[in-house]
Amino acid sequence: MPKRKTWNWRRTVTAIGSSWWTVAFTVLVLSAGIAVFFWYVYDQLDEYWKGVATNTTAGFFDVVVVVFTFGAYEQFRRRSDDITRLRERIEDVKRFDDPRAHSIIGSAIRGLARFSLTDIDLRGARLTNFSFSSNGIRSISGAVISDGLYFDDEMKNFAKLNSVAFTGVDCSDVCFSSGDLSLATFNDCAFQGASLVDAKFNGTSLRWTVEKVIADEADWQELVDEAEDGSPIYARIYNPAFYGADLTNCSFKKVRFQNADFRGAQNIEKAIFDGATGLETCHFDDGQTQESSKA
Repeated sequence: MPKRKTWNWRRTVTAIGSSWWTVAFTVLVLSAGIAVFFWYVYDQLDEYWKGVATNTTAGFFDVVVVVFTFGAYEQFRRRSDDITRLRERIEDVKRFDDPRAHSIIGSAIRGLARFSLTDIDLRGARLTNFSFSSNGIRSISGAVISDGLYFDDEMKNFAKLNSVAFTGVDCSDVCFSSGDLSLATFNDCAFQGASLVDAKFNGTSLRWTVEKVIADEADWQELVDEAEDGSPIYARIYNPAFYGADLTNCSFKKVRFQNADFRGAQNIEKAIFDGATGLETCHFDDGQTQESSKA
């Protein structure tokens, strides 16, 4: 038995809203066209049609006021309501670390991106095995994950991200942590190819388990097959956590590092490591040491 089609009211309202400017412009053009026509033939009209022409001209101005003034306000109000609703959805589920909550967060962030908004409030978030890029998120520029200790709102404290991938995402100006009282932790997170320009990790903990860091570059590839001529075919099985990430003006002040892998990172000489600890456990490219990174 074929499924009965149901009317999706939300989808209909969205479609109407997205085409509002087209409808308003069309109405305005038609009204203006009629008014111009009556103005052009006004002297040739009898008294009745002259009255119609006058009322039509007045109606044209009514269209301008009603359609554009009140219509524009309604669009602004609807946009504001949609943005508020999307932010509230993130706020409601960001501490529920499960696949359904992850799906809601991803959907809401994509929704905000349609309004050109990327300043997501993820303070106090709990995320495990979450990938921003796999959820269709290309930018969280200006987002906040931890920016201090809140005594009046515990939901904003103790952000904890485990195995979260920021791969290829614009994380410029993101506040991952802003100081000693941020109390955020990041375990086994991936930042390959991410833009971390002007991002802040100040006072947080950045840790990677030893098993997930391959120290010897010779082991970054493994044999997966052989070509017809017998030559080996290798596949890349490992990329350092910050491989290809742009660290220009990225601040790691007083960060507690453990096994971070900065090999392949871009502009690491422009990053800030003042007061950072645990750098002796980290990996750097040849010629790039923790001492030169702190300079």
